Amino acid sequence: MITDLVQIQRLGEKKRDENGRFRVHLKTHDYNEKRFRRIGEEIQDQIDCTVCANCCRVASVALAERDIERLVKSLKISRAKVIAEYTVMNEEENTRDLRRTENGCVFLSGNDCTIYEDRPDICRHFLT
Repeated sequence: MITDLVQIQRLGEKKRDENGRFRVHLKTHDYNEKRFRRIGEEIQDQIDCTVCANCCRVASVALAERDIERLVKSLKISRAKVIAEYTVMNEEENTRDLRRTENGCVFLSGNDCTIYEDRPDICRHFLT
C-alpha cells in the first residue's frame, strides 16, 4: 500500500479525469455501495493517522453547536473563551471553524490530537 502523501497526491491528480468518469458511472448505474464501504473499512483499518496527521494539517473543520459545547466541557472554560481562543468565523461558509496555526489545527501537537476523545463530529467521522 502506498503511504507517501506526495505520491498519493500525484497519482490522484494523474487519475482525476478517470476518477471523475468512474464517479459519474457509479451515479448512473445501480452499484452496491456496501461493497465499496467494506473495501474502505479494510483500508481504514490499515491506516495509522498519527504517522502523518496530514488531514489535521490541511483541512478546515466547521463546528456544530454540539462540538462547541463538547469543547466547553472538555476544556472546562466558558463558551465565550472557547469561541474567542479556539475558533474563527468563516464568513464564506457562514460557519464557525476551528482556529488554525501555521502547523494546522490548533489542537494538533506533533501528530496527535490533544482533544481526541472530545474532537468535533466532522473529525470523528472523517474516514467513516
